[in-house]
Amino acid sequence: MIIFFILLVLLCFWKIKFSKFHDNYMGKDPTTSIKGIFAIIVLFSHMRGYVALSDSFLDQSYNQVLNFIGQLMVAIFFFYSGYGIIKSYTSKPDYSKNFFRCRLLKTLTHFDIAVLFYLLLSLATTVVFGWTRPWEDYVFAWVGWTSLGNSNWFIFTTLALYLITIPSFFLAEKINKRKELLITIFVTILSVALWIVLAIFKESWWYDTLFCYVFGMWFALIADKINQLFKEKPIVHYSAIAVSLVSFAATYYAYRTLFSHPALYSVCSCLFCITLVLVTSVVKINNPILLWLGKYSFSIYILQRLPMMVMTYLPFNLPSYLFAVLAIVGILVLAFIFGFIYKKIDNWFFKPKQYLPRRLEENKQLT
Repeated sequence: MIIFFILLVLLCFWKIKFSKFHDNYMGKDPTTSIKGIFAIIVLFSHMRGYVALSDSFLDQSYNQVLNFIGQLMVAIFFFYSGYGIIKSYTSKPDYSKNFFRCRLLKTLTHFDIAVLFYLLLSLATTVVFGWTRPWEDYVFAWVGWTSLGNSNWFIFTTLALYLITIPSFFLAEKINKRKELLITIFVTILSVALWIVLAIFKESWWYDTLFCYVFGMWFALIADKINQLFKEKPIVHYSAIAVSLVSFAATYYAYRTLFSHPALYSVCSCLFCITLVLVTSVVKINNPILLWLGKYSFSIYILQRLPMMVMTYLPFNLPSYLFAVLAIVGILVLAFIFGFIYKKIDNWFFKPKQYLPRRLEENKQLT
């Protein structure tokens, strides 16, 4: 199975360019391509639950690589999301007013469309095999608190982070001074509360990377100044890459060997994100395949278990490599189809509205 990782690494190096510092490392295409890489790594990780790995060196190497990456495979999604929210808030006047509908509700709708298909599959297995689920699964699966076989914790945590961002917008706009900074401070405080709540009720993987969302917001606040500094002083740029890499390696080693606590892993995941981001500032990714995968990363994530589950219900066992190939092809086809559906729904229901400034609204009402 390690051959799939080797192919992914080779794909990552296709059309890659190493350069000095470039401004666009946090642009749409580079970050989307990085998402594509990690979407496939998440797919590889979940595949282990459906494919019987042998004791061979190749299969165990595949398992060890995924164990080493662990929850870090989703950290960058949180980071990019937090970064994008602050940058969008800064550049789009109506962003906070559209946030609930165009960010939170849209994500929930996309998720629930996929959950519907998991529900149909679950009902089919109940009819055919007599398998049943607790009633809580059918009720709370729609917000990601429980599951009908689908991946769920990442979506629940994402929705929770979006939810605590909304009052942060409101509070910052009430104060109306240094709003981006206040939003980030409020989200940081509320994220600590969310971390504690999830630590009480859920396993560590539900919350040990969520601070990457906040970290992305803090990075967005200072990104322009950092970029200017890196341009003017390349030695600072390369030193920052080295320091972040060493810090991440040391923290991760400490977590693995000395102090395996979710709080330390939260620090480790943030260091991983900043290391990856700084590395991409000297690496240009111009890969159409990774870009395509990144555009469909949500669909790949949420739909990947469907073809795997269906194939496990077959009356015969498929060889592991054939299973993996069919699963990957099936997932990519589903991702493309659902991506088309999601785009149509977004155009119908989730186009951002343009709001008039308050004074203009008042004047319009008077006339």
